[in-house]
Amino acid sequence: TMLIHECFDETLKKYGITGAVLSRHVGVSPSHVSQFRNGKGGAVSHTTLEQMLDAMEQLAPGSRLYFCLLLAGKNPVEFLSGSMDLRALVA
Repeated sequence: TMLIHECFDETLKKYGITGAVLSRHVGVSPSHVSQFRNGKGGAVSHTTLEQMLDAMEQLAPGSRLYFCLLLAGKNPVEFLSGSMDLRALVA
């Protein structure tokens, strides 16, 4: 299973969202986003993470689901293509 910062970074890369763009939408510094993305500088608050996920979803619809699937250890490609049984999400 991937760590939360790895899931976050993978999602931003997949959807082509830069840290600079995301930071402007959230109102945090680009270095704050970069540190979280790279697993440095400690954890972000629940509120900040929620704001980053909201902004990510606004910028690239579907990105929050992709992130959540990665975090849950599921294959987003299988799920989004329809080849994954929904019951597998809770198994």
